[in-house]
Amino acid sequence: MTKLKDLPGKKVAVIAVPFTFAGAPLCPLEQVSIETLRFISYLKAGGKKVSFINMRSKERFLWKTRKGGLRSGADISMGICSRPQEFLKTELLKDRPGEVLLWCDLPFSPYTFDLDVIASLKKTCLEALPSARVRVGGAFWDIFPGGAERAGFELFSAEKGAADGCRPDFGAAAGEDYGLFQLSKGCSNSCSFCVAGRSRPVKFDNAETLRWLRQLAAAGIKDFWNWDENVLMFPDHLEDFLDRYLKSGIDGTLNFSLGFQPDRIKDSLIRKLAGARIGTLTIPFETGTSAAFRKVGKPYTIITSIKRVHELNRLAKKAVKRLHCSFIIGYPHDDLRSIFRIYLAILRLRAIPIPFPLYLFPGTAEYKENAAALKAKGVTGLHGQLWPLVPEARLPEYQGLIKFLSIDNLQRARGNTALLSARLLAAFRAELRVNDAFVDLCLAAEDESAEELEKIEGKLAPASFRKQRVLHISASPRPAGTSVSKDLGEYFCGNYARAFPDCEVTRLDLAGEPMGFINAEYTDFIAHRLEFFALSARTKRLVALTDKYIPLLRRADRIVISTPMYTLSIPAVLKAFFELVASRLFYELNDKLEPRKICCVLSRDGMYGEAGEMHSVQEDSLSTALQFIGLKGEVRFVCAQGLGIGRAAVLPAAKKELLRQVAWFHEELPGRAR
Repeated sequence: MTKLKDLPGKKVAVIAVPFTFAGAPLCPLEQVSIETLRFISYLKAGGKKVSFINMRSKERFLWKTRKGGLRSGADISMGICSRPQEFLKTELLKDRPGEVLLWCDLPFSPYTFDLDVIASLKKTCLEALPSARVRVGGAFWDIFPGGAERAGFELFSAEKGAADGCRPDFGAAAGEDYGLFQLSKGCSNSCSFCVAGRSRPVKFDNAETLRWLRQLAAAGIKDFWNWDENVLMFPDHLEDFLDRYLKSGIDGTLNFSLGFQPDRIKDSLIRKLAGARIGTLTIPFETGTSAAFRKVGKPYTIITSIKRVHELNRLAKKAVKRLHCSFIIGYPHDDLRSIFRIYLAILRLRAIPIPFPLYLFPGTAEYKENAAALKAKGVTGLHGQLWPLVPEARLPEYQGLIKFLSIDNLQRARGNTALLSARLLAAFRAELRVNDAFVDLCLAAEDESAEELEKIEGKLAPASFRKQRVLHISASPRPAGTSVSKDLGEYFCGNYARAFPDCEVTRLDLAGEPMGFINAEYTDFIAHRLEFFALSARTKRLVALTDKYIPLLRRADRIVISTPMYTLSIPAVLKAFFELVASRLFYELNDKLEPRKICCVLSRDGMYGEAGEMHSVQEDSLSTALQFIGLKGEVRFVCAQGLGIGRAAVLPAAKKELLRQVAWFHEELPGRAR
């Protein structure tokens, strides 16, 4: 352990060591950590003159080829987010410090450092200042005890927690376009892959945090980032911070990037988030099955994550610009169905999937379990984007998989299945068949335990035998037995169910729904100008209707719409239905539904052949509405017209035509898996 007095020189340079990456950076790698800024204050309090040199940059350069895979037999190109070495020389020569600390902090807990990068920086420092003492330090080396010495570096390690009481020196990061804030450090969880649980949880003074945020805001900073390992380690502390922040009048955007532990998110917290401006908020998912949950050791299941993301989207959608959902791949025990279950659930919840490859750290359960395979890799070889536990033969598959899992839209994902191997594609399609039902069961679950998750899994298995779902939407205000369109729709559904017993029919009778028309408040809500909390009871009912209708349409494999003609078109209740669904999808969710086979059963009193088409917009109204919301795959119209003239001849012909459509209705749309 090195104490401050062991830094004999008055001048000290602290250099933020840059990160390497493969493919694409998974975080804003130019940022430093607030722990580094506290450490600089700690040095200054000890009488040192400190210069800070941030070698991290938004600029990306090709670094070198590294060996990846389980046996380190594959070549993977690595990049680096770094300023040039000449910049470092120039900065060092300004103050000519006698002590240089190559600081390896961890603002992003998944990342490891490349030892060759550190060695290259050390060489540059000694070229500029041959007599300087160059050492390494930072939280990274606490994770790899003895790693510095084995790599040939001299280690500076301050007393544990020595800098916690120091105010961050934001002057050291002057000129950056972001601010940093810290509410707590450490974690009490013991997850199989994470090292945060080694640190005793500590919380920092919220009043002091707000004071420096005000100063940063006064200097023109608008973007504030939090990288606490578990910002919900102390839930009441976070709520107190938000209370103070909302009262402060600071015009800024808060970013929480390392995850809100979902089982600690309360309604009161969501309400406070809804009052702020949130740039990034991350909810971890991690596991999609009960078996994976027990393996990883998280204190919450996917049920919890799904419910909290649903609530955040419902109650704080205006406030949160980017709702990220993180999960990890690259375990030896990867469950492909679990991975795709997580991914599709995130897309269904209108969040952004953030897949991370597994990063490994000594002392964690995952490292201990695979220690024999990892022993020869060294620090650099544990970088997640080198896939340290994936067999070389599987590397192309995983590289394609992580690209696929980064697609944030189901329609685009369907168009990029070429990224998936045959076995991955089979797992994706199998999960696609049941995922809507899985999410619905999670949202309706009585509790969020592993046992409840097992019950849900039991209801979904075997997935390949899920019944086909038929949705019958009827728009007639008249009851069954007195409505021709409704009765013909039921006639078709009944015959279809008899012909294909593997289907289940869900009925949505719009005449029995508390339907309303769009009002001004609703338009403000879907345009993200009003939060749900601020809506009137009437408008909340409209939102609740769309929360019901959109999942019904999304889950349906086939749709039957039965409607009479009213004033040469469709009834107002059906228009209101389409308006509610279309406006919510288009303006708020920026989404469309998937194409379906749809049978429209129409009735009208008059005869509207070719000569009368100009007087009837019934078919056109339905076609346009279905096209707009994305449902129009194949649509067929069966019309019982001339009812005012005589039903005896009309109804048998309509029923005969409906029977002819049964076989067509059962066929799959080209390219669509059920």
